[in-house]
Amino acid sequence: MTQQATYAPQDNGIGWYGKIPSCGDFVQRRLPATLVNQWAHWFQSGLAARQLSAPRDGRYSLLGAPMWSFVLPATLGTPFAQLGYLLPSQDRVGRHYPLFAMWLVPPERWGNEHLLLAAERYYSIGQILQRGVHQCHSVERIDRALRALPPLPTELAPHGDAAVQPGWPMAVSDFDPRQYGSFWWSTSGTYIHSGNLTVQLFHHLFEPAGDVKHARQGPYGPMFDQGEKS
Repeated sequence: MTQQATYAPQDNGIGWYGKIPSCGDFVQRRLPATLVNQWAHWFQSGLAARQLSAPRDGRYSLLGAPMWSFVLPATLGTPFAQLGYLLPSQDRVGRHYPLFAMWLVPPERWGNEHLLLAAERYYSIGQILQRGVHQCHSVERIDRALRALPPLPTELAPHGDAAVQPGWPMAVSDFDPRQYGSFWWSTSGTYIHSGNLTVQLFHHLFEPAGDVKHARQGPYGPMFDQGEKS
């Protein structure tokens, strides 16, 4: 059996990876190595492309990029749906690099109520990571906070037909872990990407917040409108 097939979540199932300002090296906790390698390859490809467009005497920057909640399907090289939070960060010497925390759900256990059940968890993970970056928390402090988050509830409080409330991302109704669409949402809007994580996707997610283009509606159409040039 593969490493991924035998993966068993620890504690509340939340792991994380990336760089933080209090540490000079990569941080990796409680995620399968193959999954982390896939994300790291995407990050390196995206950062290399950013460096090519950086000023000749400067380095790439992720400053001003939005923070994103996401859900990825189980069809992109990892046999689990991936739910988590992604934001720009940097290491101790100022080299910019993304940071994320996530948990994994086998597709056979998926129901779209997972996203509703996880609303508070998304928020809490975001708060922990943002404070960790902005207040230069240690690896141990961030890890303790993530591990202390409670398990997801097993059922929704009764709402009847109002379970999918206005403003909740379209992923609640449209995401399918056996298809190829990943959903990303922030205060800038909801974005849908079809297929593997690409340099183009990295570029759009890590553009400064005011430059991010609006997503097209519909689950698997082109990811971004071209927009009108001013």
